[in-house]
Amino acid sequence: MLETLSKLLNQAENAATEAEAEAFFAKAQELATLHAISLAEARAHTAKSQQREQPTHEQVMVGLPRQHVNSHLCLLSVAIGEANSLRTNIASNNTYIIWFGLPSDIEAATLLLNSVAHQMVRSADAFVRGRSWAGEADLENGGTPMTAQKARKSYYTAYVRVIGERLMAARRDAEAEYDRASEQAGSAALVLRGKEIE
Repeated sequence: MLETLSKLLNQAENAATEAEAEAFFAKAQELATLHAISLAEARAHTAKSQQREQPTHEQVMVGLPRQHVNSHLCLLSVAIGEANSLRTNIASNNTYIIWFGLPSDIEAATLLLNSVAHQMVRSADAFVRGRSWAGEADLENGGTPMTAQKARKSYYTAYVRVIGERLMAARRDAEAEYDRASEQAGSAALVLRGKEIE
């Protein structure tokens, strides 16, 4: 599963258009969700004496101290964690996050974060270089002219919001697909909720 996820994320990073990249990210999130459901079901039916994944936590580095992008990368981590049934703590200096959940979910979310973060920074660079923001007013600062730094910050904010919405939509699509295809009595949402409680 992780190899397929890595391939999808690589395709997203090298996509010719933003629409292609979004489609690959959505497919990666659907795969991660379906895999999480399968693992949760297996856990529910595995005898306690057998080896199975145990909830854990892992620290994931976001960036070096005092980088402007760190706060947005932390918010991106929260969105990705939420879509993958993880709880997220953010370091006070925004240089790392701590994810709480099952190891397989953390691993999938880390792959996704690394890929999406790279794409976000690259897209923001292109947006700032394109200067489509030049001449706009910065309404947060009393209508002063927009600066490149403020334009980048606004782009990051919008990017994190849109990615969060798309990842949750992909998760809902995966849950619906599971519910259509499954012969089990419980729904995907119920399976994932049980995992989150654990």
